[in-house]
Amino acid sequence: MRASAVFVLLILAAAPASAQTLVYRVDQATAVIDGNHLVVTAKGAVRTGGWERPRLIVRKAPHASGDIEVAFMATPPRDPATVVQSLLPVSVSMKTHLPKSGVAAVRVVAETNTVTAEIIPKREKTASR
Repeated sequence: MRASAVFVLLILAAAPASAQTLVYRVDQATAVIDGNHLVVTAKGAVRTGGWERPRLIVRKAPHASGDIEVAFMATPPRDPATVVQSLLPVSVSMKTHLPKSGVAAVRVVAETNTVTAEIIPKREKTASR
């Protein structure tokens, strides 16, 4: 009897985590060139508590418009979980290789909206006098 209980627990523990889905909304996005990398950050909200592992995933690179499309994703809470029923903030940053020349912006896509961030070079700190 114990062996079968352990077997069931192992199967449950090995079950795949919930698939990532788009977060509810994106409120702010930035895209900055830092050396040989592009750093994209996004801030937004999820529908409830319990969301985990936010990330940005490149969906389409570059469109005819010259934009890179990035999905703002996170792992939702497991089904029977008891979670806070309120919009909660979520943020994430991604560092990737520089896009091809001609790419001017990054579009961050969420479930209910999209925010476009113009790619800007990182400004070097100037010495104060």
